[in-house]
Amino acid sequence: MDHQKAKQRQQLRRRNHVRRRIQGTAERPRLLVLNKVDLLDGAERAALVNRHPDAVLVSAATGEGLDALRARLVDFARSRLVPLEVLVPYREGSVLAAIYAAGRDVEQEPGPDGTVVRALLPPADAARITAALNGRPAQT
Repeated sequence: MDHQKAKQRQQLRRRNHVRRRIQGTAERPRLLVLNKVDLLDGAERAALVNRHPDAVLVSAATGEGLDALRARLVDFARSRLVPLEVLVPYREGSVLAAIYAAGRDVEQEPGPDGTVVRALLPPADAARITAALNGRPAQT
């Protein structure tokens, strides 16, 4: 979204109006990213931060704010993951591969009956993997 005051407010109002009209989008998370902040002076930047305290201010031209934007996106993505802890029998190597393919922060602990695996996964993947293992929880 462009930083220019009148244009920015008009764009935001228009976008919010459209979002309200599209069923189901009001509940979806959103992140306001304001570009071209390199063109602002200190007072304009302070006013923008005051008006949109949760927004991420960036400049595609200078790279300013892109690390903060990246961090916010990573935090959001991680917040959508669910923890999974399952016992994967040694004969179920394909399930372990699926966990690694879809998961983050995967940890393994070998045991006599298989490997206890802990990971963060999207909910649908966690449900699919749990079902593939017939709902066997990890026994630690």
